[in-house]
Amino acid sequence: MKNVTLILLLIFVLGCKEKSKKKETNNDLIENIENTGEVLTGVNMLNEITSFRNVAVTFSETKEFFSGEPIYLLSRDQSDSKSSYAQTEKVDVQYAETYRASVIVKKGETGNLFGLRIQGNYPDRVDAVFDLDKGAVVGVQKTQDFEEEKANIEALSDGWFICSVTAEVGADKVVVFFGPTMGKKSIDSWTHKTGHMCNAYFVPSSIKLQKVTN
Repeated sequence: MKNVTLILLLIFVLGCKEKSKKKETNNDLIENIENTGEVLTGVNMLNEITSFRNVAVTFSETKEFFSGEPIYLLSRDQSDSKSSYAQTEKVDVQYAETYRASVIVKKGETGNLFGLRIQGNYPDRVDAVFDLDKGAVVGVQKTQDFEEEKANIEALSDGWFICSVTAEVGADKVVVFFGPTMGKKSIDSWTHKTGHMCNAYFVPSSIKLQKVTN
């Protein structure tokens, strides 16, 4: 009996160490990604899940955590024949300055694409679509008064990625849109109906809007 207890205790300790190691590794990766190539200031944490506007999407909290933060499943709802997305509240920004929106996300059970947008006064915006199977940017597209658009995806561990889209914004207030998508459509129409259900895992506390300075 003592031997069994010792073995179980050893398994528990090793499991805790492995989780701690993964958390430290992910934190190091995130820190390295966010501090290379760009100087990011004025961090706005857009992570209040109760403040998100849900348009034909649902948030389901899982029992899992990423680096100690809760993971949610973001799903297009049963009405898969209309536009679907989540969006943050409006955020004050400086006109004609460069901003980056980012989120930590992982492929769900259905579909493999994820969209991210920074939008000012419609139709001024920048959109990016990411392939969470390949860890690749499918495309990035700016509309009207946004400029210098670009997108990036960086791998973390266990299939997780940091996805980001950046642009010089032609606005003094912006909203960040995000959500799963699928099918062949133009980059700026990723929110449109898919005809299929799709979902993705994401970490609400990871959603950020940051000013980029040289």
